[in-house]
Amino acid sequence: MENRGNKGKNSKGLEKYFLISVIISFILLVCVTVLFVILISGDKFRKKSKKNNAGEVTEVSTEKISGDAADVTGDSTEDVNGTGVNGKNSENANGIVENSTEYSQSEDVGNGEELTVTTDEEGIKYSNDSSDFVVLSDEVPGVILEIRYYSTYNFVGDRIDGYEEATALITKEAAAALKEVSKDLEKKGYRLKIYDAYRPESAVENFVKWAEDPKDEKMKEYFYPDIDKDELFERGYIARHSGHSRGSTVDVTLFDMKKSKDVDMGGTFDYFGEVSQSFCEDITEEQAENRKILRDAMTAHGFEGINGEWWHFTLADEPYSDIYFDFPVKRDSIH
Repeated sequence: MENRGNKGKNSKGLEKYFLISVIISFILLVCVTVLFVILISGDKFRKKSKKNNAGEVTEVSTEKISGDAADVTGDSTEDVNGTGVNGKNSENANGIVENSTEYSQSEDVGNGEELTVTTDEEGIKYSNDSSDFVVLSDEVPGVILEIRYYSTYNFVGDRIDGYEEATALITKEAAAALKEVSKDLEKKGYRLKIYDAYRPESAVENFVKWAEDPKDEKMKEYFYPDIDKDELFERGYIARHSGHSRGSTVDVTLFDMKKSKDVDMGGTFDYFGEVSQSFCEDITEEQAENRKILRDAMTAHGFEGINGEWWHFTLADEPYSDIYFDFPVKRDSIH
């Protein structure tokens, strides 16, 4: 009897342990199954994400291939939804290379004409379309050219980037107005002498790079003897964008046909100092009158001057008031 009781107790104990083992095994099986499902789901999600990204790249690449051939010369050009995107690496003032994105599109500029315009991240518009430009000397008979930035006699002391010929380019509208200015001045015995007209953006970048180099002061005694080079930006003598690049600005003086020499304006072109101000009081009455003759002739035909430079005039109704151009100064640039 006692042995049978012990056997019964042992049997019940085994059943209990067996039941616990089954429960634990079931729990482990559930945990493993859940973990497996999670891993499978995550893998599918990653594959789906990769597939979507690959689809986006394929879409861009397809549009690019269907358009013009890609130009692989350092700048990449892609066509996304009909809008060109140029990825350019630019160097900031500290010499750090930054990546900027530019968007190209055709823009209606009036008169039924369109330009291909690139807009950068700051909203500044650029174009290398020279279709509305002319060679100034072809349009204004008798004009004299002394293109300082093609020579080495300028505040930098070297030929400036973008000036490939000693010629002057300008918009058709500005050329037509200058032609009328020239006619009026010739009646008074003067001819126009042009120091600069359209200025490429590449030239402006050259100026900025030079201004940021404190060691390069080889022309200081001629053009800025009384100013520290690190003040050129602050005082406005050098800017990161120039109205000249919009194509309707000229730097000009008068040439006396009878005396065969430049008219005395009381200060030289591109001199960084107060004497260059249009209404400087430290010049003679004759010099002030000479400036007035030039200023009156220019303003009579739609040009506006600025106080800081007696030689600088911009067509008030300029056709491209917010577009900066960048093609080289040479006759072949004109279509």
